[in-house]
Amino acid sequence: MRYILINIFVNFFYSIILICIKVNAEHNTIKILMEMPDISKAQYSAQQLSQINYYFSTMNSNSTELKEINIEFSYYDDKKNTNTDYPKYLKYLDYVIEQLESSNPTYDMMILDDRFLFSDISMIENSLIEYFLKSRKFHKKFRDLTDYIKPEDIKHHDEKILNDAYFENHLYGLPYELDFDVLYYSINDTGIISTPSMGNITWDDLLLTESSINASLLPLSVALGNDDEFLNFFIEYFNNYYNVLEETRMSDPDYFNIFYNKTSETVYRSFQKFLDKCSKSNIDQALKTTMEDTFNSFLKKERTFFKGKASYYSFQDDNITFELPPMNYSVINEKYLVLNKKSSIKPEILVKTALQLTSKEMQLFRAEQLGMIPTVDFFKDESDLASYCITHPKVCKIARNIKQIRIKDIFKVNAYSAQFMEIRLSLPMIIDKFLRENDIEYLKRGFRNIIEVKMINYKNTHNPSTIILYIFMVICALGSIIIMIKVFKYRNHPYLKLISPHFSIIIIFGFMLSIFTPLSNIQNNSVQKCKFIYIYENLCDNLILFPMLVVTFRIYCIYTNQSKVNFGKKLSNHRLSIFVFISLLMIVISCTFIVFTKEFFISTSGNIRSHRYPVCNHEGSTLHIILEIIYESSIFISIIVMVKKSGKASKKYDEIKFIYAILLILFVDYLLSTFFIYIESTTLFMILCNVYVLSCVICIYLLVGSRLLYIAKHPQQDLSESDGPYQNYFNIINIADFIPVIGEEEKKSSNSSIKKKLKYSNKNSSSDLNLNNDDLNDPIANDPNNIFFNQGLALLNKQNKEEEEHIKYNIKLK
Repeated sequence: MRYILINIFVNFFYSIILICIKVNAEHNTIKILMEMPDISKAQYSAQQLSQINYYFSTMNSNSTELKEINIEFSYYDDKKNTNTDYPKYLKYLDYVIEQLESSNPTYDMMILDDRFLFSDISMIENSLIEYFLKSRKFHKKFRDLTDYIKPEDIKHHDEKILNDAYFENHLYGLPYELDFDVLYYSINDTGIISTPSMGNITWDDLLLTESSINASLLPLSVALGNDDEFLNFFIEYFNNYYNVLEETRMSDPDYFNIFYNKTSETVYRSFQKFLDKCSKSNIDQALKTTMEDTFNSFLKKERTFFKGKASYYSFQDDNITFELPPMNYSVINEKYLVLNKKSSIKPEILVKTALQLTSKEMQLFRAEQLGMIPTVDFFKDESDLASYCITHPKVCKIARNIKQIRIKDIFKVNAYSAQFMEIRLSLPMIIDKFLRENDIEYLKRGFRNIIEVKMINYKNTHNPSTIILYIFMVICALGSIIIMIKVFKYRNHPYLKLISPHFSIIIIFGFMLSIFTPLSNIQNNSVQKCKFIYIYENLCDNLILFPMLVVTFRIYCIYTNQSKVNFGKKLSNHRLSIFVFISLLMIVISCTFIVFTKEFFISTSGNIRSHRYPVCNHEGSTLHIILEIIYESSIFISIIVMVKKSGKASKKYDEIKFIYAILLILFVDYLLSTFFIYIESTTLFMILCNVYVLSCVICIYLLVGSRLLYIAKHPQQDLSESDGPYQNYFNIINIADFIPVIGEEEKKSSNSSIKKKLKYSNKNSSSDLNLNNDDLNDPIANDPNNIFFNQGLALLNKQNKEEEEHIKYNIKLK
């Protein structure tokens, strides 16, 4: 027994030690995520990657903080991503964002290329990017290195490469590796060696020269099935015709017009013919070719040239060499080491490790062992760089002669330029469709949409439709003001008082403000304007809905209590006005809170393949829209239910028009918000805006228009006349007088006269309205002003009973 206990204790003790060792090892291991290369041969083996860890340990053998640190590299396996519709690089980005947002991430660092770093930054964002990746402003999830790193610690990097790691003067990544496009060919091909220098010929010249040398071979192997390579090749070819490098962009602000003006058609047709010759008229198959396919085809000597990365030279045969593409134009590819803000390892440790991994010594070591190209300035005369150039003279020569194409910079034209992430995703598809379907206008429209958004300029006074819209808005707004004045003037008229004039004025004011709502869809180019629009539109909607709800509720309460009128003060203008005011105040406060606590931004409805229309957006907008729909629908449904339960009274007082007004404005607002993004013509857009304004005017007419017309035709007469013009109208009842404020003394003094009038009224109307003791003490029932109302209720009761008896009689006959 004693032996068993000792054995258990020993095993338990060793288990604890092993767990502690494992936890400590995991804590001291920095895991780095890498994207899988396009060619299997370019994938580094575990042994090669372990050399980096060994060299890192050697460099920090005397460091108390880093000597225990282990570096572990891993490739991302895109087969784990079930989103089969995603391009390869989008799957990688999706996984990177997942790691950046995870509370317990697997990776502490990531190696990202320049096409991802800050590629989502633009004044006008694409809503589809946020939809697919479920995030935005990815750089905020990186560790900001600005306060951790001194400028002298990173001065060995090429200045341009280093600048690309900054955003708004904040450093988010460290240059890790450089790459660029080259053409590989065999040195045994004597015909190619005798061709002119690549810097002096175009792609078309290269094709003609090669065809005359090796007519039996397909000339060029390009991975057109890879979106990045496809886009690179297109831009490099275009530069043979029109230079869009930095010096051109600086001297000509309109340089991008060359991509969609009439002149561009010549380049596009030439590019189409070039690919047709390269593929031997099998363009559909060529557009599916991967980098692995093109490389294998080149190894099998089925192609003369292989267009690949300069870093591929490390695993090429000795008889394979490389040159820059024609005219030395080559797209460069920069890779950066970024730190995960959610990593459990101390930021200071991560930063020091990242500095070591991107130091000049480590980069030159990786260049020797793995064939990576360092991010140093090749024009600097330094001893360590000179030793590298002695062993890699070809790389150094090309790096100094290259005409660098920084592809992201080409598409940064103005403040409205599309996100490069969207361009990277959509532009290859646009070019692909042009090559397959020969739709050159589609291609030109795609380039135009990159820098242009479909935005109406409110200052464009030369457009007649714009002038008409503004004039119509002003006329309708002035008309609304006149109607509000008229309603206030005749507020005591019984035919108008039924619909609570004070609240009707608020509703009309809401419609008047809504008249200018279309202006919110014009030129959404300011975040501050978006904030104002958000509060303004919510206020307009609720200025209409809440007063409508109050008026409907008042009529509902009165006419669903036909036997007696006992509602207290809850239906008084004062009480209901307080409710409306508090409700509107809560809406304004909640909208203001959202404006100051949530980030507002401008996104596009659509994309560069069709159109880009800027719309206002903000964080959490989906949830807020759902909540708005729920509570506005609740108000609308409540109005419908109360109107229905009010029965004949709702029809008698045209209360049903509230529903018509709401449905009309909702329908037209839906048309405006849905279809305006698809309208290409400014004139058609303005016509739709005029329709919206007209709908607001129609809603105002539905509310008070017919009543004001009636008042104009029938001037008010003395209501005391028993045979006056209002005697035959049930809707002369003064609803506002149903809730009078009567003092105790007034109650006592008026009881006797009230009883006489009510008795006389009940006798003459033959109604079933009977008063009990509670009714006699009720200030509402006892108010002399309510005589007409009591008569109306009695008449309505009588009509209802006659209908019921008629229905029963018909049933008996059947």
